[in-house]
Amino acid sequence: MSTRSAIGYLTPNGNVRAIYCHWDGYVNNGVGEMLINHWQPAYRVAQLVESGNMSQLEIDIKSSYFYGRDAAGDKCDVSTEEFGSLLEFSMYYLGDCEYVYLYTRDGWLVQTEERKTFTRVDTYLQAEKNMETAYV
Repeated sequence: MSTRSAIGYLTPNGNVRAIYCHWDGYVNNGVGEMLINHWQPAYRVAQLVESGNMSQLEIDIKSSYFYGRDAAGDKCDVSTEEFGSLLEFSMYYLGDCEYVYLYTRDGWLVQTEERKTFTRVDTYLQAEKNMETAYV
């Protein structure tokens, strides 16, 4: 089963440009860690998002699987979405996606249905690791 996510970035004028990612959207050992470890600075994030909706995120554009580039004959929407506000971005994806990621000048943030506010991905990862340690 897929763990869906959205990946977006905040533009200088306050809009959000975003795409859908089908597989491995979770923070720990998934899209979240991949974004923190491989998808910075801002120009790389823009290259990623402007490549359109994707099936699988990897460490670079070439290795990632994009519907428009890699799925010949697939009839799914491949375009990058643009939203006028952070709220509009969140409302569009939450419900269909388990995780919503946003790149800002302060780094990667994540929002889930359970956590309605955005949290820094590195903070989220640390909290998960602390919980794992507590159960060992």
